[in-house]
Amino acid sequence: MILKFVVALVFYFIASALSSQLDLTEGSPRLYENSSSINQPAPWHVSIRINGVHFCSGAIIGRDWVVTSAQCIASCTGTNRLITIQTASANFTISGSIHSIMTSIIHESYSTINCNLPTNDIGLLRISDYFNLDGPHAPKIINLNSSFTAPPDRKLNISNWNQDLVDGKISTNVEVSNWAILSSQQCIQYYYSMSGIDRSRFCAIDIEGPTGNPCSIGDTGNPVVLNGQLVGIKSWKMNCNLLPQAASLFTNIPVEKRFPHPSPIIELRAVKNEIEILGMRKAHLRDAVAMCDFMAYMEEQLKYKTTKWDEMQVARVVNEFRLEMDYNQGISFPTIVGYGPHAALPHYEPIDSTSLMIELNSTLVIDSGGQYLDGTTDVTRTIHFGEPTQEQKEAYTRVLIGSIELASLIFPSSLRTDQLDILARRPLWGMGNDYMHGTGHGIGHFLSVHEPPISVSYNMNATPTAGCTCYLSPGNFLSNEPGYYKAGDFGIRLENILEVVEADTPQQDKQRFLKFRDVTLIPYEPKLIDTSMLSSAHRRWLNNYNSRIRNEVGPELKKHLRMVGFKWMMKKTRSIPESGDVDERLFVGAASPSYFKYSGALITIVILIQIWADELLIL
Repeated sequence: MILKFVVALVFYFIASALSSQLDLTEGSPRLYENSSSINQPAPWHVSIRINGVHFCSGAIIGRDWVVTSAQCIASCTGTNRLITIQTASANFTISGSIHSIMTSIIHESYSTINCNLPTNDIGLLRISDYFNLDGPHAPKIINLNSSFTAPPDRKLNISNWNQDLVDGKISTNVEVSNWAILSSQQCIQYYYSMSGIDRSRFCAIDIEGPTGNPCSIGDTGNPVVLNGQLVGIKSWKMNCNLLPQAASLFTNIPVEKRFPHPSPIIELRAVKNEIEILGMRKAHLRDAVAMCDFMAYMEEQLKYKTTKWDEMQVARVVNEFRLEMDYNQGISFPTIVGYGPHAALPHYEPIDSTSLMIELNSTLVIDSGGQYLDGTTDVTRTIHFGEPTQEQKEAYTRVLIGSIELASLIFPSSLRTDQLDILARRPLWGMGNDYMHGTGHGIGHFLSVHEPPISVSYNMNATPTAGCTCYLSPGNFLSNEPGYYKAGDFGIRLENILEVVEADTPQQDKQRFLKFRDVTLIPYEPKLIDTSMLSSAHRRWLNNYNSRIRNEVGPELKKHLRMVGFKWMMKKTRSIPESGDVDERLFVGAASPSYFKYSGALITIVILIQIWADELLIL
């Protein structure tokens, strides 16, 4: 990797015991939503997941950092599988809090050359938001031990998601067990292929279990704790099924390697050059053609009920539409499709056993993106195929206003990215609501859809060390994705990619000002917008945005003979008056016998002329 980090916040695996093992108490395994929930015996322990399935463990060592095995990270590098971290739950089968990954780091000397036995098996994961550390049952940060040694027979604690048979059933709760460190000579009898136990590794064995050291699925990365401090993580076990009592292998990294230092390449990569900027714009234009055509097709299918769609079908079809576009190399991340209560889960990914049918009485959130040779895309739109409730319209409109407020900002270059966050959240804060994920992340050029170091997110945990030092420059690209989530009912999220450009404003005191330019050009859903909540500035922004879609995406749709998508786009981008009341039924193109009582004859005639002109364009 080009990311050379003097790695390893905790690149040292060592061992010795917590004075006593904590006991589980009765209650719900959910740690966030139930005041009577059980006390997690290892609240720093997290589940690392591929497409929602547990496969590794890790430990929280910072407000947005997790340490784990390098194997866990390397096995997912270069794949399109969705990697998430689950925390705040004492049972890995029940979701607590789900976080997406923004950055992954592997020790620069990690290797599996010697008989596939890992050396320097340590890595870091950074989430795209922050862990919520408030409350007695919330996850906790575990401190690192700075002066650990690993003498034989020293006792330590290891937590794991126990998946062994208990009374004939598989247990999936977090458990903590006592282990003892073995001498190098004892370790070699299990790992005889090793030339010796160097400073980067040591062995330990479970001294409690009836089988000595039972194997459990997904235990790589289990945290090793001594006196309440993290000293390492589990790395390897030889002949797990044949030798259940064999010692497990851990990693011990010298103290001087425990602090990570980001490479300056990360900052340089985030600023796109002229060719990359042009490529990002073209890729998003191509992506808009695919999305307009897809949404027109889906709406037509559901409107006339020619076929029934579920969440999985939506994900499959939107991916297929992208694959038809020039230079497309696949999707940029696993497509997120959530209908109704699933739309209220920000990182939900449908599978066959959970996929809901798409009906007409709730919202559908589609978060998807494509990889093109000249750029990477990421867009979220929320749709409703029936008649939305006033509650749904208000939520959608507040999310839209937050998105507009951020997208239309002119700001000094000295403004930190976390200070931008309040603009997108303010409309939701006004109704006592917030969303527990970041508002924005960087995006790569035919690279990662979540590209560091850019992150637009305030310090949700109010921790004193959570200051952000990230600033924006022309050539940066980042997402703008506020959301609203009503648990068990519906959800809203709108996401555009923004390009950072110089602001066309007089320079004052040599201060440099910047602004955003939307490169995502896909219509919003007019029937979900309560226009009475929009100010004149919001309406003007929306009209300008829709005009850009018509002028830039329209010709591309015609060029590719996507006339169904073109007609759909024209209907969704009709302009609205920038002052005065508006009849929302006219906004979505439906006839109304009572429009005079809303606006007056003059405004009505203007709108009807606009609709008539649009229909001529469509024909």
